[in-house]
Amino acid sequence: MPTSIGHEDCEPRHAFGPGERNTYLIHYVLRGCGVFSVGGKTYHVGTGEAFLICPRELVYYEADDKTPWSYTWIGFSGFKAEECIRQTILPERRVFRYSNEELYHCQQRLVEALQVGAGRELMLASVLYEYLYLLLRHYGRSTRRETVIRYGNQYVKQIKEYIASSYAEGVQVSDVAEYLQVDRSYLFRLFKEETGKSLQEYLIEFRLRKACELLRMTDYPIGTVACSVGYTDPFYFARLFHKRVGVSPTVYRRACQTERE
Repeated sequence: MPTSIGHEDCEPRHAFGPGERNTYLIHYVLRGCGVFSVGGKTYHVGTGEAFLICPRELVYYEADDKTPWSYTWIGFSGFKAEECIRQTILPERRVFRYSNEELYHCQQRLVEALQVGAGRELMLASVLYEYLYLLLRHYGRSTRRETVIRYGNQYVKQIKEYIASSYAEGVQVSDVAEYLQVDRSYLFRLFKEETGKSLQEYLIEFRLRKACELLRMTDYPIGTVACSVGYTDPFYFARLFHKRVGVSPTVYRRACQTERE
């Protein structure tokens, strides 16, 4: 989970240290520059670059006296966070440039999430998973692809749990991204990579599976079955069911009754 998130416009020569932090911290420089020292090395860090601080190590960083930096930062801890960072090249590199805009926008969303009321912790955890996944994807060691997959599975699990609890309410694929506060294109691509099918396809299959259960186990009218799995139009539901299952809902129910007899 995130331990600290923020933004700061530093005064000239504003500094921290020498001192230690208790969590992982990543500072991203929005503008200006400064220096960052760790392990006997000093790095000059400027606009568009980020630097990593690991727990319980002596560090020092200071804003430039003429063009002091402004940055956002993310602090995070826990076993998964530690495992994630260890499987990247960042502990050796320390200063790095975000390889695409996804990481920057993800970090900005974490800062914005601080203003959220209800559901803030869920949103923070969700976006942090995305951020860690992107770090692994872009900076992961080439032999640790399976770790990236494991972090992707965290999102897939959340998606499936949300669909299982909301399918009857007519939830759409766009609602899933909004609920998790994750970029739609990123989420849909990740789900396809992890499961081999689109999110839309999974949602349809899930609803039809539940519809089959209701047709087998109850004597609900077809329209009621349709509404119970999230379809307000019973005629659309019947056409979709026939297309996917191969028979109409009525024929499917009759076949199930015959089997029981």
